[in-house]
Amino acid sequence: MVEKKRNLYILIVAFVALGSFAFGYSNTIIGTTLAQPSFIQASEFECHFWRDQWPLYRRRTSVLHTSMMCFMSLSCGLTVPIPGSLVLILASRASGTEKSIFIGALTATIGGALQAGSVALSMFIVFRFVNGLGVGTADSPSSCWREVAADGPNNSLVGMLLPLVPLYQSEVSPPHSRGMMVGFHGICVTVGYAAASWVGFAFYFVNANGAQWRLPLAVQAIPALFCTIGILFLPESPRWLISRERSDEALRIIQRLHRDESDPDNTFAYREYQQIRQQYEIDKKNEVSWKDMFVKASYRKRVIIGVIVMFASQTTGTTVIANYGPELYGALGFDTTIQLLFSGCYASLALCGNCFNALTIDYIGRVNALRCGWIGDAVALIGECISLSIFQRTGSHSAAVASVFFLFLHIALFAFNIDVTTYVYTSEIFPNHIRAKGMAIAIVGYFSSLIIYLQVAPTAFDAIGWK
Repeated sequence: MVEKKRNLYILIVAFVALGSFAFGYSNTIIGTTLAQPSFIQASEFECHFWRDQWPLYRRRTSVLHTSMMCFMSLSCGLTVPIPGSLVLILASRASGTEKSIFIGALTATIGGALQAGSVALSMFIVFRFVNGLGVGTADSPSSCWREVAADGPNNSLVGMLLPLVPLYQSEVSPPHSRGMMVGFHGICVTVGYAAASWVGFAFYFVNANGAQWRLPLAVQAIPALFCTIGILFLPESPRWLISRERSDEALRIIQRLHRDESDPDNTFAYREYQQIRQQYEIDKKNEVSWKDMFVKASYRKRVIIGVIVMFASQTTGTTVIANYGPELYGALGFDTTIQLLFSGCYASLALCGNCFNALTIDYIGRVNALRCGWIGDAVALIGECISLSIFQRTGSHSAAVASVFFLFLHIALFAFNIDVTTYVYTSEIFPNHIRAKGMAIAIVGYFSSLIIYLQVAPTAFDAIGWK
């Protein structure tokens, strides 16, 4: 049966995707911020180092850049349930998805606003951490996969998504369009990436000193604030209500969401309610411990594969390139305007690639997409290293252009083949009853790679260059 009235849950899905946008924007805006001349001046790193004493400038700013990226990754990493988010998991189970999103969005709002209003570098770093904790909480993978696991094969696309936001989207969407509805989250994350890059580029031309970097940072608090207020008026997750023995309330919400004039008896809604309830009982009966995930051979094999796939996808260097893009372009001799322009184009290409990947993954196949992306990215990075080597020896502008080309080739191959596929494949290798814990462990590999690569990158740029 196809429901006629879809406006209600379409609006709900679109609204909670503000949290997805906030996540993408917050993760990217720091890259353009650190390239803004007024921010460099405010941080007591003089602009003349950029041209006259580049090696010294790079060593000094690498400390700041490392702190920013490490704190953001670490704070998001605290939401990973082993072991940092044990409290968050318990709170989510006790208070529900809706309230968990509220807490995360509120934290992100406070962190983003006070980050923009920072009067000292130490204050900036602290609230960068708070903001990262907020968007990471709003996007808690543990809660997402714990509850999304109940949707089974009807929700195969949910595995590509990190946040708790898609959990809520999946709960309010009808089965026949659930994948498309939840997929909107992934698009909004990449829209956030692109928006941050272009906002940073636009504000480069603002001459009002502090406004050049403060206003782009303040923007990250706006979607989080709307999400904070609006989530209070949205219905709670039916699955969570069932888990708290509030079945009557869950049924009323499902009937409201799936009301159809051609189905006055709410047959479809009741069938959906029964499916959610039965799946919850099955998951509860087959629940396994964290220890079982490592002791039982079949579970352990899946965990190892999941961690490797997550870690390997970030080993392509995409996050380092995305976050340190302006510095990479600056090292190639491009001025700040071109650096920020390249960053915007890079993020926009990633957005197009993610949309393509989501639409074609069922036709190409998971393993084929990963294989093509990993091999292609290896070739692109080899070309990047060769171009950088030639540029550093000769200063050739052609080599610099070639280097930029290979960076864009890299993100094209990554976005069109790897990004979405990583989460889909990793989620699908776990059976329903262990998917929550399996995905939570796999995400440890993801955040571990972020912390490792983002922290060592500035030192590596300075010490070994293109190597």
